Amino acid sequence: MDLGQVGDRGGVLPGRLLAFADADTATRVEDLYTSQAGRCFDWLESQTAYGMRGHHGDGQTAEVVPGSGFLGWVMVHRAARPVAGRIVGDPHFHFHYSLANLTRGSDGRWSTVAAGGRDLMRHAPAVDKLTQALVRHALAAELGVGFVRDGRTRLWETDGVPVETLRAFSKRGADIQALLRDLGFDPSEASRAVQQVAEQRSRGRKSEATEAPDATLRELWQREARERGWDPDAIARRVLHRDGPDGAAGPDPGSRRAGPQDCSPLSPRSISLQNSR
Repeated sequence: MDLGQVGDRGGVLPGRLLAFADADTATRVEDLYTSQAGRCFDWLESQTAYGMRGHHGDGQTAEVVPGSGFLGWVMVHRAARPVAGRIVGDPHFHFHYSLANLTRGSDGRWSTVAAGGRDLMRHAPAVDKLTQALVRHALAAELGVGFVRDGRTRLWETDGVPVETLRAFSKRGADIQALLRDLGFDPSEASRAVQQVAEQRSRGRKSEATEAPDATLRELWQREARERGWDPDAIARRVLHRDGPDGAAGPDPGSRRAGPQDCSPLSPRSISLQNSR
């Protein structure tokens, strides 16, 4: 289960800030992101970490018993898979959750979680979107980060990052789109299942540099930005404080700037999903 696809041309929003900001700001951005993802995951656990007893189906309804929670671990990744012979991939801050399909019920018995895991996976898309909204709100409220909705993709992008920079640091996404075109698909219309096939077929091995310390990764990304003629410090200042207009900032002419309704302080308690209990 992956959480946190917030925008930035197929990456995640904190990625660009973590790449271009100073060390203290990068740490604060990461903490904000991590705390909001944790809130959503806690809510998911409260809703779906249950067990069932007895037969469910054929006119019968199984008994639902509270579970002890999830069993698993979380991995934090800061870079995408490298492409085109690069040493390290582009900034791509995200989480991978690995969960066992087990929970211990209040009766002491172990069983599969959330109707054999089906209810858990049915909640996952909502949790992902809720995480995005909470991260946007936290970054807007605490760091003054703005967002612009791309007129073509309808994704929320970071206001202040030049569109050329977004494209240059989205090599993995461009690689997937190129393969989709080679296979005869329009990337903007391909189903999620087709996109996943393209992701698998274009996936390269991660280099050791991908697991490098944060400072090393930022140094590599900022060096690439400077080699391409961009000032990472200026981009970070523009994103965080909007300290001056830039004609290159923003995704497309058809974009619109986020309003209060788009970055409202959503809470996991504000949505209700039915499950198979």
